[in-house]
Amino acid sequence: MMIGGGGVVGTMDVVAVVGGVSVRDGECSEAGEDGTSSAAYMANLCVHPNARRQSIGVRMIEYARCVAALWGTEVLFVEVEVSNSAAISMYAANGFVERSRRQMFGVATILLEQQQQPQRHGHTDERHPLLRPPKGTYEELR
Repeated sequence: MMIGGGGVVGTMDVVAVVGGVSVRDGECSEAGEDGTSSAAYMANLCVHPNARRQSIGVRMIEYARCVAALWGTEVLFVEVEVSNSAAISMYAANGFVERSRRQMFGVATILLEQQQQPQRHGHTDERHPLLRPPKGTYEELR
């Protein structure tokens, strides 16, 4: 995410979860039988320290929600370190609830989830220009 003068103040990844890993193991896989994803995972959300407490993280969560809804997913997951109380509070204030906890590589984490309302059939959200379908054909964009 870039603000004003063009400096990057935040970044994140949003991916569709496809596969058969059990949720009981702390993983967040809920793929449908046809191989389609019913879950999305938001990873590596970070905001530059000088840009925190300005709702940038909240706007990034909203963007991830829109992406997940467009993909037709039913659940949006995020994993956060137990020690990151500021992030846990932000996610909780934005509708995420604890799904499970785990310890990996000496780091305790919490898997949080939020139920989604999938949007299908070409729905776009005008609040996020990057979610609008591109104009023209694929060949024109290459």
